Amino acid sequence: MNSLLQSLFCTPYFRRAVYQIPTENDTPSESLPLALQRVFYHLQSSDQPVGTTELTKSFGWKSADAFMQHDVQEFN
Repeated sequence: MNSLLQSLFCTPYFRRAVYQIPTENDTPSESLPLALQRVFYHLQSSDQPVGTTELTKSFGWKSADAFMQHDVQEFN
């Protein structure tokens, strides 16, 4: 998942599209768009490692799911 997130983040058109999704009334752990916006924001504004807990919760994953190997085609 990390390599996919980094690839999407480094695609300016995709990043702009994600930032333009309306999310003002959403909860990060329940809203994939808001969780993705927050991950992208942290990647853009911090030099520290970025956590993906809110993002994986927005997928409906439990804690154990985040530690399992997931291939890109599983995200559709």
